[in-house]
Amino acid sequence: GLHAVHMMTKPKPLGRGRHRKLAALGKVPNNYDPLRAAFYVSWDSNSIASLQQHYRDLDVLIPEALHAVSPGGHLDADEDPKLTAFLHAIKTRKNDPVDLPVMPMVNNYDGKDWRVPEMVEMLANPAARENLSRQLEEFADAERDPGIVVDFELVPKSSQNDFQKFVHEL
Repeated sequence: GLHAVHMMTKPKPLGRGRHRKLAALGKVPNNYDPLRAAFYVSWDSNSIASLQQHYRDLDVLIPEALHAVSPGGHLDADEDPKLTAFLHAIKTRKNDPVDLPVMPMVNNYDGKDWRVPEMVEMLANPAARENLSRQLEEFADAERDPGIVVDFELVPKSSQNDFQKFVHEL
């Protein structure tokens, strides 16, 4: 007949963190539905062409539109007439309109150089961090954006704590 097999030791359940994630590699959950996001840059003509071809496949668009390059936390916004016209056209189309959510990206790039010293100074200054956070929030609210993507490049180790404070404040 059948009988229960007693194990000498109980298997340890995988804990939270690295072990569980490693054990799940290669396995796709039944309810898996990835977020399909695309980045857009105005300086590459392939970017608008790709967007025009694949916008129906996207859940969110992330354009490089905002720049924080001053030590005082001033926010600069790029106007992109091609992107604005395209988003308006697909949203107001009479047959099958598409409302593509946009989450603008803020970075520390001025179009020529990564402004690392200015970013480090801004991150170290609580008033400048608050100034940038407030402007980003106001921008997202005014544009009715679901959020902001932060892409500060080349953050030195010495500024990591200040960067984390900025992200938590934002």
